[in-house]
Amino acid sequence: MRQSRFNSIKNNIETEIASIREALQKWTSYNETQDPITVSELAGTGMSYLAWKKRMDQRLFELSRALSRMEGENYGTCADCGEDIPIQRLEAVPDTVYCVGCMRHREG
Repeated sequence: MRQSRFNSIKNNIETEIASIREALQKWTSYNETQDPITVSELAGTGMSYLAWKKRMDQRLFELSRALSRMEGENYGTCADCGEDIPIQRLEAVPDTVYCVGCMRHREG
């Protein structure tokens, strides 16, 4: 059961990565074609392109790191206390490295 849920999480991560890459490619295409749809999509977020790109690059990094952890044996293990992270938390926040208790402690 847990393995099938991990596989589902992995598929969700891969889908999000593909979506982000598509959005980044769409922006690059905009620069070449001046597609007004892309401009309005970004303008609607209230973010500058540089802030948006920085956020997308960071998200790609986090998701890629989660996929790497899935390849190893430490995915789903809290980096602070070493306990298993509940599968529900991993489904909600697939790139997390902390259980809820340790995250609360870190946030103060």
